[in-house]
This record gives sequence, structure tokens and C-alpha cells, in this order.
Amino acid sequence: MAAPPIVATQVYKALVYLYPPAFRRQFSSEMACDFGDATCEAWENGGWLLVLLLWIHICRDLIRTAAVQWLRSGPSIGLLLTAMSAAICGYAITQVARRPFQPAALSQIDQDKIVLLFLATMVILLAVIVILFTVCFWLLVPNRRGRPRRV
Repeated sequence: MAAPPIVATQVYKALVYLYPPAFRRQFSSEMACDFGDATCEAWENGGWLLVLLLWIHICRDLIRTAAVQWLRSGPSIGLLLTAMSAAICGYAITQVARRPFQPAALSQIDQDKIVLLFLATMVILLAVIVILFTVCFWLLVPNRRGRPRRV
């Protein structure tokens, strides 16, 4: 086995810690083994290019499935993330209101661009908070049969 697949497998084993503990205990060894096999096959068939394409696919899958598994493990994590996001946004807004950012070296157009970028960032963060809160609330509300909903 060549060095790049070994290194990639070790990095993947570290990334598996992004999953909830129960899921990790049940599936981590199988996932690492499958990833090692896929990496070796990609390395033998196409070298760095196929390994890179595999990593793109794996990272996309990891983000999606880790989020789903955390939501399935319980709404407490989602509520915690929502509360933390709201606290960070609130703190950022209060800090900007106390000490507005006005660099003297920038032109008026550049200052307007910075303010517009900041406002766009705040809108995106608030949208993410609303989505997280909605998902957490949706998980807590029972369906018509009286059982909690599952993602």
C-alpha cells in the first residue's frame, strides 16, 4: 500500500469523530475499512486525481450524514447550536452598534461595500438560525399519532 492512501485513511479516521458517539461506535470501523479500500482503489486506478475526486465525494457525504445523525441523536444538539448561533449574532450586532467600524483609509464606496457585506452576512446567519430553530421545533412537535417525528 502506498503512503497517500495510508495518510488519507488516518485523516478519515479523525474525521469520523464528527459523527455522534453512538453512531461512531457502531459504524466507524466499517466506514474506515471501506474508505481505505476505496482510497487504495482510486490510487491504483487514477492516482492523485481520483483520490481528490473521492475526497470531494466523501467530504460532501460526511457533512450531510453527520448533520442527519446529529439531528437523529436528539434535538438537544440542534437547540444548543441554535442558541449558540443566536448568542454569537446578538453579540456581534451589539458590538457593531457600540463601536461602528469606520476605517479612515477607505473611500466612501469601499466603506459602503464593507457595510453591505456585513449586512449580507448577518442576513445569512439569521436565516441559518431560523432554519436550525425550525428543524429543532419540528422534531419536538408530535405528529397526529402522538409519536415524535424522526428525520
